[in-house]
Amino acid sequence: MTQKLSLHDFYPENLRVNKEISENRNVAYIFEEDMCNALWAAYANDRPLLLRGDPGTGKSELAFAIAVHLGWPLIKKVIQGNTELDDLFYRFDAVQRLADAQLYCGLEPAEKPEQLDVKNYITPGPIWWAFDWQGIVDDLEKQKLEEENPTVNPPASPSGWQPGDGCVLLIDEIDKADPDLPNGLLETFGNRCFEVRLLDGRIIHASQPVLTIITTNEERELPLPFRRRCLELELKLESDEKKRINWLVERGKLHYAGDIEPDIYEEAANLVWEERIQAKEQNRYQPGLAEYLDLLGSLSRAPTQEQQDILDKISKFVLKKS
Repeated sequence: MTQKLSLHDFYPENLRVNKEISENRNVAYIFEEDMCNALWAAYANDRPLLLRGDPGTGKSELAFAIAVHLGWPLIKKVIQGNTELDDLFYRFDAVQRLADAQLYCGLEPAEKPEQLDVKNYITPGPIWWAFDWQGIVDDLEKQKLEEENPTVNPPASPSGWQPGDGCVLLIDEIDKADPDLPNGLLETFGNRCFEVRLLDGRIIHASQPVLTIITTNEERELPLPFRRRCLELELKLESDEKKRINWLVERGKLHYAGDIEPDIYEEAANLVWEERIQAKEQNRYQPGLAEYLDLLGSLSRAPTQEQQDILDKISKFVLKKS
């Protein structure tokens, strides 16, 4: 059994993570002590951590950052308005099975190939991978031995990681879902298991540590029983003018140190906050950290002597959103 991690294990050195995890993906994040404490408490109690706050406060990126720090894979599901509870557990390709069945419609049941078995049309979803990664891998190996051709690919995982070590499960923007979805997760997270009805009620139990992070932009109120099941952490942007500018600048420098002309960090931060004030008055989307980093990301691709001119030209396209 994997040894439980301590609170200290959830504190990155200098409260910072800055690591390139792929050719096109760099994770750079500044933690606060409350974040580390809340993440560990959720992990230690096997409860989801519900991250609340406005868009652009770094909720989703926090999940990426703690996964990188712990050396665990991150399994992510972005919730849409049409996402159903079963989508988090597995996907059943009924259309493909129907098409395959039509090829054998003239055969007697006993003559129909095993390919039409329901299990061959089920793809594990994010919670299934998070709970039982090793079990899925074992099933795939068995299919290979039976000369079947599994099409399921495991999520990306860090070098040296093994199933059973633990993983981070991110369920992003749960407030977009129908209230039945969060209510349906109560038993899953409470008992650390779920049922696959299409496999004769097979029960999938969590066989490794799972740090579950759920984000909400609070566009829709979540059911109270669901919130009781979670631990909660609210991420806020600084309200004090000087502190909020420094808050953005500090994070901008972590991402783009050496690529941005020094004065640009603060000027871009001021543009973000000016637009944020106007957007709030006009009931529009308020830009935040994500848009600030988008601005700097664009400028980092230009020579420093041209960045001021480019900032003036592109800022309205990056910051103004209806």
